[in-house]
Amino acid sequence: MTTQPVTPMSAPAPEQFERRHATRYTLSAPVQFLLRGEINGEGLVVDISESGLAMCTDVAAMHADSIILYVQSLGRFEGQVARVFEDGIGVAFFLSPKGRAVIRKRITAALDGIPYFRIVEERLGRRFSYNIESSARLGDSSACVPCTIIDMSKTGCLVRCAVQPEIGERVVIGILRGVAVRHTEIGFAIEFIRG
Repeated sequence: MTTQPVTPMSAPAPEQFERRHATRYTLSAPVQFLLRGEINGEGLVVDISESGLAMCTDVAAMHADSIILYVQSLGRFEGQVARVFEDGIGVAFFLSPKGRAVIRKRITAALDGIPYFRIVEERLGRRFSYNIESSARLGDSSACVPCTIIDMSKTGCLVRCAVQPEIGERVVIGILRGVAVRHTEIGFAIEFIRG
């Protein structure tokens, strides 16, 4: 994948977070998002850095709207709308120094064609292998599909399943609730939702 630095977004990040000018890279990737906690949308990432991204979308947004994004091959991001332009929006990520380092790894991995899940050294919990037969409810469907939990940690699990939910789609497996964050050759992975 070829990359090219582009001009940083002019809009500042939220005041409560450190503002930095980070190199932006052209990266085309599908994105699904939840705007203001109530509007589901999708779009296409145009460029990205450790501080934010720009994407094309036909969903109307306003400056400072809260947003949660699920970017294919990159995972989940939280932030707010920093600017609105024709056919798209710019998003500023909510970042801590540790968060910036993780996002840098995700971007580097995506640009190199490597799923970031394989290179992030720090995990919030040890992953345990399982082989639990169960069933999953995907999205708003009331029907369940057979699946097998392959492994699990405190933050998520890997599932073998013949059906793959959309990235960002909600998944319920028994008492486990989460969102799909990536697809695999045998199924998908979910990140648990707390609360």
